[in-house]
Amino acid sequence: MGEDVFADFTTSPVPTNEAPEWTLNAPANGSWFPVFEDGPNKLSTWEEIASWFDDESGVASLEISCTSGQTELSPSIDGSLWINVDGITQVTCQASDSSGKTSGNRTWIIGVPVSISTTSLLLDEEHPLTITRSESWEPETTVRLALSQDGQSRQAMEYSGQSTGTHEVLMPTQGIVPGPVQIWIEVVVGDQSFERTFDLGIVKESEPPLLTLGMASFDGWMWKVEGHYSDPDGEVVTFTIEIADTVHQVEVMGNTWETEWVDLAPLALGGEYDQMIIDVEITGCDQSGKCTTVQTSIDTSMNLKVVLLKPVFQPQASPRC
Repeated sequence: MGEDVFADFTTSPVPTNEAPEWTLNAPANGSWFPVFEDGPNKLSTWEEIASWFDDESGVASLEISCTSGQTELSPSIDGSLWINVDGITQVTCQASDSSGKTSGNRTWIIGVPVSISTTSLLLDEEHPLTITRSESWEPETTVRLALSQDGQSRQAMEYSGQSTGTHEVLMPTQGIVPGPVQIWIEVVVGDQSFERTFDLGIVKESEPPLLTLGMASFDGWMWKVEGHYSDPDGEVVTFTIEIADTVHQVEVMGNTWETEWVDLAPLALGGEYDQMIIDVEITGCDQSGKCTTVQTSIDTSMNLKVVLLKPVFQPQASPRC
């Protein structure tokens, strides 16, 4: 004869099925979520949703359901949750386990708190931006704005308040180069913060360079001139000088320019300039194609007088034998 004896030596408590719970990472009931525009908006990623709940069987075993009005919201293929925002929109979410126990509902409000516009598509020295606050948006909201180029944001301006209506801010434009300009915006409501870069069609136009004429120099019939320049946008400037339909070289050094030596003798001595006045045109163009032209004239009459006053030596005839 035999006898089977069974003994339980485990010390773990008998597992119990508890209802899933909201964690401290989950948005509080009644939280406001700012978005930038009506239409489809991502409410959260799957990683964020998974951090909202706690359950002894794991979050993956929970069924998470959200509704907005009469519409049931379902996660996308990557697990993120999207909602179609139309004005101020409410969404209610909860989690339930396999036995039907739930975490209880939490309801959040989603909408567009502010909109941004501009009255000028050409960038001004202090560019005006208009902030329009939604009348249906209740909590205090902080808006940070900055001009942006090539993904780099410049000095930010901050606007805070609960008052509805339209407000204008003037954006500093230091460091902005010619080309398209975007608007970086960050909206902060409580613990919620969203940021995005918008293209409102603003463009900074290039300003032409500034040219000044300096001293002209003569060395016989050789002539050259120099001057200074500056470009408001800090772009590289290239120069040309045209004399009697002929283009000559110009050398740039720092913020000065200087022409090469130009031989005026072919033009003045037996050339087409009977009045001895030769017109000169200097043009400077920046990288954006904006150009400035300055004109001057060369008076060669003094040089010609010197030539005419020089004694002319004729060879003497040999004496006849």
